[in-house]
Amino acid sequence: MHSAFLHPFAKPTKDNFVRLVRGQGALVWDDNGRELIDGMASLWYCAVGHGRKEIADVVAKQITTLEAYSTFDPFTTEPAEQLCERLRAICPMPDTRVFLCGSGSEAV
Repeated sequence: MHSAFLHPFAKPTKDNFVRLVRGQGALVWDDNGRELIDGMASLWYCAVGHGRKEIADVVAKQITTLEAYSTFDPFTTEPAEQLCERLRAICPMPDTRVFLCGSGSEAV
């Protein structure tokens, strides 16, 4: 019997996959202890690397306060406001406004 997980872009009948168990920086390890270079940054969404304790600590602090909330009208959050102000500060266009998106498709 096949796993309940139907893997994207794999044949539905495939049943042998590389099982990754941990990561550190640009490296990942499989369940056999083999070290691999994550050259694709986990399909381009892990550009900062794996196992970054300083990022995990900041995320944990935010999650214990308010993990996330929609910023659809009329709501806002302090982290969203702060990020947008930081982005405006480095943008070359005066009076820039920032629209936060969840993916490249939304951004386009």
